[in-house]
Amino acid sequence: MNYLKNLTLLWIVSFTALFCVVLTLPEIVPVHINSEMQIDRYGSRWITMIPAIISLVVLLIVWIVVKNNTKSFKNRIVEKLLISTKPFKSRKMEEILISLAIGFCIIISWVPIAVAKYEYVPGANRLLMPAMLFVMGVFMTIVSNYFPRIKRNSWIGIRTPWTLMDETVWNKTHKLGGYTCVAGGLILCIFSMLSIILDSISLAKFGLKTFICLCLIPCIYSFVEYYNVRSNKENTPTGPGSVD
Repeated sequence: MNYLKNLTLLWIVSFTALFCVVLTLPEIVPVHINSEMQIDRYGSRWITMIPAIISLVVLLIVWIVVKNNTKSFKNRIVEKLLISTKPFKSRKMEEILISLAIGFCIIISWVPIAVAKYEYVPGANRLLMPAMLFVMGVFMTIVSNYFPRIKRNSWIGIRTPWTLMDETVWNKTHKLGGYTCVAGGLILCIFSMLSIILDSISLAKFGLKTFICLCLIPCIYSFVEYYNVRSNKENTPTGPGSVD
């Protein structure tokens, strides 16, 4: 639980710094940029706080789930909603993945600030998207490496209806996803860096599209595999009349 306390302290420090920066912003700031890296919407400076609030909600959910694993606290409703409240096969794995997830949420909470200051930062139009995608690529590369070792649950992993309904489908899908999503994350990192070096946003967009396609592969596979598993079960003879 110490790592959760450290993550909570990190969130508090980040939120405090974020709040101080928001106070220095004008009342109306850019709040959205389109795919061409042009500002297309303005709004209140307080809108930039929304991702930070979302990261707090994520942190609270993690606290509830981890707390539910202790002997001093057991909630049947939480267990029912999450299928498995112990998706990680080791304590170290739990600490690494949860720390990465919360850390990623904290980093993302600063993106609206970058957008708000978009007009005043030289070169922001060519750096913001590739930098965001690079961080995403690093995160997915590390997390996806642990996919084959994640137990079936409802809050982390490739959570399609078919993986959640069958343990075998979950295991096979995450084994495949470990390869495709790691590859997608690496490709996203490479093309994001190339986008910055060669000053070409189109390279970052290509990396993102490739990443999405590779991540969709295990989702589609889970659908196909679920019906294959179900078909095999239906065709397997059972009972005293079965023939070997």
